[in-house]
Amino acid sequence: MEVLTSEAVTSAKGYDPKRAAQIYDRMAARPSWNVIAPILRIFRWSASRLFPLGIRVNVKELEKAKATMAKHPGNLVLLPTHRSHIDYLTMHHICALYNLPTPCVVAGDNLNMAVIGPLLRRCGAVFIRRSFGGDHLYTAIFNEYLKGVLRSGGALECFIEGGRGRSGKLLPPKLGFMKCIVEAVEKGDVEDVWILPVSFGYDRLLETESYVEELQGTPKKAERLLSTVSYYWRTMRAALNHKISFGRVDVGIGEPISIQEHMRIHRTKSPSTLQWDFESNSLKSVPRTPEQQSQALHLALAYRSLDQCNQCSTILPAALVGTVMLLHRDRGLTKDTLIEKVGFWQREIKARGFKILEGNESLEHNIDVVVTRILTGEGRTNLMKRHKDLLITSAFTPDERLELSIYRNQIIHIFVLEAQVAVGIQSCLRKQSAQHPDVPQEDLLLPKKDIREECAFLSYLLKAEFVYEYTKLTEKSGGSLMAVNFEKGCDVFVKKGYLEPVDGEHFRRRWPAPIKQSTLGRFCDLLLPFVDSYFLVLLGAVRLLPDQVMEEKAFIAKIQSVGERLYFSGEMDHYEAVGKETLQQAVQRYYQIGVLLHTYPPEGRGKGHAVRLAERFRSEDAMHELIARVHAFRRTTDMSLDNVIEAVKNMP
Repeated sequence: MEVLTSEAVTSAKGYDPKRAAQIYDRMAARPSWNVIAPILRIFRWSASRLFPLGIRVNVKELEKAKATMAKHPGNLVLLPTHRSHIDYLTMHHICALYNLPTPCVVAGDNLNMAVIGPLLRRCGAVFIRRSFGGDHLYTAIFNEYLKGVLRSGGALECFIEGGRGRSGKLLPPKLGFMKCIVEAVEKGDVEDVWILPVSFGYDRLLETESYVEELQGTPKKAERLLSTVSYYWRTMRAALNHKISFGRVDVGIGEPISIQEHMRIHRTKSPSTLQWDFESNSLKSVPRTPEQQSQALHLALAYRSLDQCNQCSTILPAALVGTVMLLHRDRGLTKDTLIEKVGFWQREIKARGFKILEGNESLEHNIDVVVTRILTGEGRTNLMKRHKDLLITSAFTPDERLELSIYRNQIIHIFVLEAQVAVGIQSCLRKQSAQHPDVPQEDLLLPKKDIREECAFLSYLLKAEFVYEYTKLTEKSGGSLMAVNFEKGCDVFVKKGYLEPVDGEHFRRRWPAPIKQSTLGRFCDLLLPFVDSYFLVLLGAVRLLPDQVMEEKAFIAKIQSVGERLYFSGEMDHYEAVGKETLQQAVQRYYQIGVLLHTYPPEGRGKGHAVRLAERFRSEDAMHELIARVHAFRRTTDMSLDNVIEAVKNMP
């Protein structure tokens, strides 16, 4: 075993030959086609029942990717999105069907359970811990194992989001795997590596019920053999009896990325980054250290790969129907209205160069399939409630709103730039209206500088929440991708007739017809649930004043409790803002920008990570100022902000 005798492993801190062998045995894949072949046959039979509309692969994209990778040699690394546990087998099915090398798959050791674990290992699973926790020996063995696979000419597969996304959108990437394969190229272990981004899209996820429970704060249940087999059997029986349908699976293939080529591009990028300065209330350029510059290369490669996953994904009809049902503000809608609104989103998606499902079937037929077969079912699977000829949108339970938000989040990456500008415009408009109450809204001048500042703060706050389009910085942008994005967003609303440029420094809001007014509102509604989540974290942080320490899990649970109370009291419009995944991401972002500090609970008061306020925000004035800054983006409510904060303080 070359891995265990390599210098990197034997010189690792804490090296012990016996423990190293144990780690390797638990980690290493032992692929065998004698096991893979029958499992794929079972998978294809099962998939044809669970997904009666089929598994669709964009063959044209795949052939184009193969032609690109044939230009010069390099190992294949597959980077698929991670939506469901069946992603593993779906990828193997595609590799076998279209003559791609069968990869070794980096998988969480939670799947290394009795019976299933050994089978997955024989299918190529490389089992690793969720966190290496500073274990130098474990890290060295993992890195050397991956490099060994590449040196031997093998292929790898990794879900760089680190786990299955519960909210419907891509998660921020984990960089350990990316760092390893970049080092393999830099140090000459392999000539080059081709990264092939792959996107999985589902009309409906098998794990939706458990995802909704976890988003509400229920701890994730550990995988167990009996529970896994039992769930599979119940789901298959329901599918065979036509009580439930999961629709289709769509597989998109992105443009291959050469690591050698990416490193050449990255060397020309600016060795600085933007940070928000709370003193001047503006963005400032901060130089990177050499270590940060190296990390920036890995981060850029990871986000470039995830962007390609977004670019090659196909927006399925179920995502559009779910989005319309969630965003519709009236109590119900007719089938004709549903078709009209889905058509609106289809046109907007195609106008931005993204793909929708197109075929011989009409839009009306596709919507009928979604309404009658995919989003309709028994018990908790039924999202379509009817009254005569209306679909009811006012009676969604909290569980159902969370499930529908999974569909909305499948399209948000397409509109995130316009959504940020739309929210910035609305915030600026409210401020101008308050300053000039006697001026009709159609005559108000909105300073472009003010809108830009609003968008800059909002974009910085939500920077880690979305995967933005990978763009090479140009001279026109002055080195600022944020400036390019702002101009793109403004151009959309100018072309739609919502904004009228005035003297190059101001916009005038054209008095909109109802359809234009609702267009701006639709873009706002895509983003406002995330704004509410980040607002909730700050409200929860008020309870840390002046210098309290709280276990992070308890802190997030408290935030969810606060959010539920605000939602049911009418002070928050979006129940999905209490989703655990987004709140966790918001907490991480506040760590990054220096609002919260990562610490540990006092001795004897819990285990794991804890949270406290950064020194700058340990006064009520500083916290209230920041809360008001984020609150300005939200949809206004009857209760004043001071009363909301006071109510949160008094909650048990």
